[in-house]
Amino acid sequence: GCFEVIGRWIGMYYLCSTILNDGSSLIFCRQRKASIVRMIRHVPGKPAAYVGQLEGTMAYAAFQSEEGHLYVKSGKALHRIEPPNSAPFEEIEP
Repeated sequence: GCFEVIGRWIGMYYLCSTILNDGSSLIFCRQRKASIVRMIRHVPGKPAAYVGQLEGTMAYAAFQSEEGHLYVKSGKALHRIEPPNSAPFEEIEP
């Protein structure tokens, strides 16, 4: 296999990731000095982009159901969130 740099995240910790039904990757990272979890989406062949954030909850596991619902495991809770919009709002330079 080979590795591809899809972005650089300074000041963030990786939490978990999942493959979405459309083939893109959704990566959850926590900012070091804040309790904000950033959602980063990567579509193969395109730059990674910030597509949303979670506040007040961590993300330890995530998955998307066949119906398209996105679930995030946080502590003892399971949350259903809206899948990210396909339009990125901030690209990340590789």
